[in-house]
Amino acid sequence: MVYTIGEMAKMLSVPASTLRYYDKEGLLPFVARSSGGIRQFRESDIEWLRVIGCMKKAGMSIPEIFARSGEEGFRALETEVLAEQGKRSGIILSTGRGCVTRPENYPLLHQNGTIFCLTRDLSKLPTDGRPISQSTDLSQLYARRKPLYAQFAKIIPGMHDYFETEHYIFTHGWIPCTPIRITSDKNEYAMIEDWRNAESKAWDKARWINGMEAAHSGVIENNKTIVCGHWHCSFGHSRYENDGGEFDNNPNFNPYYAKGIIALDACTPVSKKVNCIIIED
Repeated sequence: MVYTIGEMAKMLSVPASTLRYYDKEGLLPFVARSSGGIRQFRESDIEWLRVIGCMKKAGMSIPEIFARSGEEGFRALETEVLAEQGKRSGIILSTGRGCVTRPENYPLLHQNGTIFCLTRDLSKLPTDGRPISQSTDLSQLYARRKPLYAQFAKIIPGMHDYFETEHYIFTHGWIPCTPIRITSDKNEYAMIEDWRNAESKAWDKARWINGMEAAHSGVIENNKTIVCGHWHCSFGHSRYENDGGEFDNNPNFNPYYAKGIIALDACTPVSKKVNCIIIED
């Protein structure tokens, strides 16, 4: 269901001007717009808007909080947000890396869910707006926090570009390919024969490619199926099978199967489901 800015403001018990301010500050990039440029809110947007509201209670940006109150002041506010959000159900709560430095945060996060820690190449971690990351050697910071991550969460290894078996290739978005036609309603790609040896920049771009469009452009690997975990399956069902819409008109979020591709993204915040399949290689 789609809500106007006024209807969403009423649901959150805030003035509509507050949501307009969030929009002006660039905090609502995930909210869709109509063809006339009007914001269209969905129920899946509510949780993020509540988190924004909690953080805005401080009235300052993260660097400003650190400058005025230090890390202790910021961590106290962070704990307050975790206490409020950790009790909620049916959400994915993404935290800052430093929340593990306060033991009292563990029960707040664990009270109603499972905690996972995603690892990544330190050289690719963003530092903009992060005072500690900007002033501390990241390797030393990670070494100090690593035991705390292990105490808090299940560790998920960093992302590999791809994992290949005899009959399947597993990747996040798609394999590297060359865009040949990019428009507002259709994208087309060309195969890169030596994609396995593509540079890291090409892989970074490939992680966000719509694999269903790429596969239908002919970017597939002979005698293999690429299994991708990015881009909502409802796109493929809607675009190529005329089965529902992407998000409205009874969208189909079940796995999408076509020549050379299995797409798994169920768009969990919207569908409230996760796709799981068993593959025999």
